[in-house]
Amino acid sequence: MENVKLQGFKTFLTEHFTALAVEVYGEVESMMEACYEENKRLKSMLHMVLSPEIKLSRIDASLYKTTTTTTRKQPVAASGLETSEPLNKRPKEEMIECEINWNTEQQQWPGQVENFNVSVSVKDDPEEEEDKTTCLTEMPSEVALQHQDSSATVSACDNGSEREGWSSPEGNEATHASLQVLKKDSMSVNQQTNRETTSTNKSKFPLQKTMLQMPRMMLHKSFSLSRVDQQSFLDRLSEAFRDFPDDQKPLITTVGLKLDGEWTECAFGQVPKGSPLSYQCPLPSSQDFKPYDDAPSQPLLPLSCHTLEAASVFPTLSAQEQAFVNAMKVTWEEAHSLEQSTRGSREGADKLLKMRLTGRFRDICKLKPGRSHAEHLLYKIKKGKPRSKTAQINVEMKPEAVREYCRHLCVNWSPCGLVVHPSAPWLGAIPDGLVYDPKETSSFGLVHIQLLNVKSFIECPFLTCKNGVLLVKRAHQHYWHMQGEMMVTGTPWCDLVMHSREDMLVQRIYRDEAIIKLMKKKLEEFFFYYYLPNLI
Repeated sequence: MENVKLQGFKTFLTEHFTALAVEVYGEVESMMEACYEENKRLKSMLHMVLSPEIKLSRIDASLYKTTTTTTRKQPVAASGLETSEPLNKRPKEEMIECEINWNTEQQQWPGQVENFNVSVSVKDDPEEEEDKTTCLTEMPSEVALQHQDSSATVSACDNGSEREGWSSPEGNEATHASLQVLKKDSMSVNQQTNRETTSTNKSKFPLQKTMLQMPRMMLHKSFSLSRVDQQSFLDRLSEAFRDFPDDQKPLITTVGLKLDGEWTECAFGQVPKGSPLSYQCPLPSSQDFKPYDDAPSQPLLPLSCHTLEAASVFPTLSAQEQAFVNAMKVTWEEAHSLEQSTRGSREGADKLLKMRLTGRFRDICKLKPGRSHAEHLLYKIKKGKPRSKTAQINVEMKPEAVREYCRHLCVNWSPCGLVVHPSAPWLGAIPDGLVYDPKETSSFGLVHIQLLNVKSFIECPFLTCKNGVLLVKRAHQHYWHMQGEMMVTGTPWCDLVMHSREDMLVQRIYRDEAIIKLMKKKLEEFFFYYYLPNLI
């Protein structure tokens, strides 16, 4: 009997110590991740300071033309020796850390020097290889063969004329005409290659643009007085400056302000009607979220025109797992009804959220192989975000951030509920809202509010500056989370609102089909092989 109790006590201690060790390991790992991100940000800033990007200007080809032309017009030496055409001297290249690709042959004619295609790629931070874009382009095989043929033909003609020792005007004109034809062909091929390269780069890297970047208006409650005290203050102020010239009196004593006029409510309380505070700081209202009265009705999410491919990874499920998956399936009407019924009530959708993958999309897609890594990620998902005082303050500040976003960007905002796509019911999303922007080609998109506990959005670790433009890092979890929400809802864009203490930034992110395709496959694998067995 004592052995049984001892064995049970040992089991009890083992389970509790194991759970404690896993929790401690999770906290340590989260701290290490935060330290790694901060170290990565500081390293990137140090790299930008020590190794700034240097833009190379295009080489002036007129110098080479003039030198070559004057050399060709020199007469033959009297001694009978032939003067060979001097080779084009290349300018001395500066020692700059970059990669240069010359898309021409080594031997070039003077008329073709201006067709040099110089592609430069300044090396970025090695820690950000995922975000690195390379602008080096290779010449197609047809273009290379054409250059080789043209070079061989022209050199053959030149060698023949040199061997004969004479040159005729007709021959020079024919050679010049052939060179002009080759020049035009080369220019057309280069333009076509540049267009193809530009279109490839545009399709490879999705567009994102800055919609709003401005300081915030900080509201501070003023000391309010009664109307009697205010009238007394104005009388004493006017009496004090009565003998002063009009151009030296304070403005408040010359406008004839009367406190017995009409008053109105503002964010600071009652103020005289028509005063700057009455229209600069009005009372918050529902009209702040919908400046467009003639906007079309809010579409039902997920969009019916958006379809997802069927699950490519579908392992053999047990009877219990199959019944669980069947219970999750919804029709289009049920999905729209679910989204409408859960608007503004996240607590009512908690049970439905736990059945589906609704976050940590980047962590799932970047999961290392191995059962232990998957179990640790499952523990993080099950634990959820810690409920702290800061999280509660963020929830209370979100409406104010949305109000400023709608007011300054002039867009309509509507709340969203739990969105589930019928083709992938094991995935879900609760966006921060649906946005109507008539200035966009596709008028409806999403919004993701990120409240920052920093002085300015410049201190955000997930922002980077390239060529003077602020961009959201494609490797950051916010970027992947917005792409996951766009995948489930079917919307074409999502605004990331970064709301700091002193300013705000709105970055519009468009759909990244490459990431969405990879994400869907990885999420399905994780759900069926790890998440679903853990739910049962």
